[in-house]
Amino acid sequence: MVETSRVIISEPNFRERLPDRLTVFGIGLAGGIAVGLIAGAIFSASVATAFGYTMVLLGAICLLGGGLTGGGYAVYGIGEGVGRNHYLRGDRNKLVAEGLSRGYDRPGADPGAFWMAVGGFLYVAIGLLAIVLGS
Repeated sequence: MVETSRVIISEPNFRERLPDRLTVFGIGLAGGIAVGLIAGAIFSASVATAFGYTMVLLGAICLLGGGLTGGGYAVYGIGEGVGRNHYLRGDRNKLVAEGLSRGYDRPGADPGAFWMAVGGFLYVAIGLLAIVLGS
């Protein structure tokens, strides 16, 4: 639960978020199939191989996105008082300490980033399996 301006907001738990995350995963899988079909037709490659490489690429993007947001590297500021351009220059650790000394909080854990990385691993595994079976 998060307290914001004396209002308590209940965050959805794992079971409430799972259908949404599975839907997004399924959309990514369907997109990979569509791109694989198109790439297979354009480059006269087998559909399984084209799908496999598409899924590996999508998985790599998900892994990068999950790692960046989960590690806090996509967060350019701590609090509202520090501008984005200020955080693009200088030592990140020094800037985080400076923000904490001003009373700003560290960015909280991002479970969405974790699940993006898990989806990335699954996409890479599916892609490699398709490449091996399609060869």
